[in-house]
Amino acid sequence: MKLLNRLVVLGTTTLFSLGCGGSSNPPTYPVTGKVTLDGKEIEGAAVTFVAEKPENSAATKTKADGTYELATFNAGDGAMPGSYKVMVTKYNQPEEESPYGAPDAAPVEQDPEKISEAYSKGYGGPPKKGAKQAKPDNEIPLKYASVATSGLTFTVEAKPNTFDIPLKSK
Repeated sequence: MKLLNRLVVLGTTTLFSLGCGGSSNPPTYPVTGKVTLDGKEIEGAAVTFVAEKPENSAATKTKADGTYELATFNAGDGAMPGSYKVMVTKYNQPEEESPYGAPDAAPVEQDPEKISEAYSKGYGGPPKKGAKQAKPDNEIPLKYASVATSGLTFTVEAKPNTFDIPLKSK
């Protein structure tokens, strides 16, 4: 019985050491924190840690309470050790109106002409020559939208890392 137990342990250990295909990605370490603007949590902000080698960069979006967990290869896996320049943005995109109304509204009649008319509402044709496209509205000061101007730098170490990002509007 003793020999059988040893064989089972040896076989199990061998299987675990071989793994199930394993990941060929370099090791990453957890990077978490909170983004605030003038002390208020920012939900839905894009946080990007830009590495010297762009393929080593990591990014995520903040949750409702302003917290974030960076991702390099998989959600929440963190970042590789090294120095990073950081940028933070939050662009407001106007929501498009559906020609069918709001989900809880009464359905629109399924007449093809009325549907076509509903879709074309507000369409003024192609842009006029020389017209400039409206830029999306960034809720965060422009200086934080670029690693060249944000002034935000962090060094990720081979351990769990926490970097709070307190942004200022002025």
